[in-house]
Amino acid sequence: MKRWAEIERLAEISHTAWAKAKRKQGFHHPDECPNKACAGKIHPTFFGKYCKKCHDGLCSYSELSEDYKSLDRAITKAVILAHPRSENHGKYITIDEGTTE
Repeated sequence: MKRWAEIERLAEISHTAWAKAKRKQGFHHPDECPNKACAGKIHPTFFGKYCKKCHDGLCSYSELSEDYKSLDRAITKAVILAHPRSENHGKYITIDEGTTE
């Protein structure tokens, strides 16, 4: 359970940093879009775009859909496993339990 909590914490930190970088590039959540045609719409695709600078993942980690959280966890685990000093280097960490195999 401790490992799962750490992955979740790191995924949230990673998401926050990503969102900050995207906002610096001029991206925004559809509800914040200056193009009012985008506001409030739910796009049917996972990485759906409304205007060229809309991204529905630009919200707090707690507001993310489970699909986006799962993506953030997977990226976090890949970075941990790729690090040569990681105790889990080269191992597989399951998404559901946070255990190594």
